Amino acid sequence: MTPPDHTQLDIVTVAVVLITAMAGGEIARYAGPYLVIIVAALVGSYFALQRRPEYTVWRSLGFVVAMTALAVVATGAASVVAAAALSKVGIEAGAHYLLVPIACGIAWVGPDWPEVGAWLGGLVKRRIERRVDGSGQ
Repeated sequence: MTPPDHTQLDIVTVAVVLITAMAGGEIARYAGPYLVIIVAALVGSYFALQRRPEYTVWRSLGFVVAMTALAVVATGAASVVAAAALSKVGIEAGAHYLLVPIACGIAWVGPDWPEVGAWLGGLVKRRIERRVDGSGQ
């Protein structure tokens, strides 16, 4: 594996270097981003769990596992979409730089995704109504 560019020191590069030291470069190239996603999702799950003090230990464990799994599945695609959206408004951010905030955010929202979806749906609806009404904003 080619050593990482020293001018690029992001969390994914650090994870890849650490895993390379333990398991080899080929594994590290793929495992590094997932390690970063899992750690960020665990942090987000912790914050989400603070909103649910009534959970038992086993229910808390199941919650953390579920939110971490959701983040592992959704973060890659979400970071690519977010990077593309940011580039359209003139902000260049590589998808790997967005892994941590997106994974943490996915897990932090937790089971409140239906409310977030309703809010986003209302936002889109208002934007469409403004365009149809002719105000154009």
